[in-house]
Amino acid sequence: MNRFFFRLLRLMVGYFIYATGMVFCMQGNLGYSPWDILNNGFSHIFGCSFGTSSITIAFILILVLLLFKQKIGIGTIGNMIFLGLFCDFLLESGWIPLMHTWYMGILFIIIGAAILAFATYLYVGAGFYAGPRDGIMLLFTEKSGWPVGLCRILIDITTAGVGYLMGGFLGIGSVVNVLVMGPMIQLMFRIFHFDSKAVHHESVADTYRFLRDAVQAKRAAHPVNKD
Repeated sequence: MNRFFFRLLRLMVGYFIYATGMVFCMQGNLGYSPWDILNNGFSHIFGCSFGTSSITIAFILILVLLLFKQKIGIGTIGNMIFLGLFCDFLLESGWIPLMHTWYMGILFIIIGAAILAFATYLYVGAGFYAGPRDGIMLLFTEKSGWPVGLCRILIDITTAGVGYLMGGFLGIGSVVNVLVMGPMIQLMFRIFHFDSKAVHHESVADTYRFLRDAVQAKRAAHPVNKD
């Protein structure tokens, strides 16, 4: 049980750090990453906050995953909820300033990518399944039979294009983000000797059964005396 709560803590810390990396990239002020372009465009169209649009889009993606009978974990659901909430909190706090020069913008994007890569190592390593966006990428890869890299590029282009048409912020920073993100994740995984394929993920059903069995075992070990 202690290990479970440690994994849960690792997941939550990973979410907050991931949101921090997202905000660094956004505050670079040179263009958002593909999914953030979509979030930004959605928020313009419907007049909601960035975090609310992120939660809404993630919820739609989870419905798609369930429609195709894909497994999801509490990490998938937590990703939907907490990334949006943490992003709104960080943006409203003003802790991460908006950059107004291209060189500081590039620096912020690189810092953001490094933070995102570390956060990915944390929350993927918790073993509660990937977030909705990564789940869609894996589903597309499975159904198409195409290489995961090609599927990621096609999804990024489509997402950025739709987001841009909705009024999302597309710029040179968006290109830099796409080019830097992949190598940064590979570098971070190498630093921590982390193999994402070796992680055993548990679904929502797996987590429920584990918690149920743990509660029953505790009750059996400490029966309630009704006398």
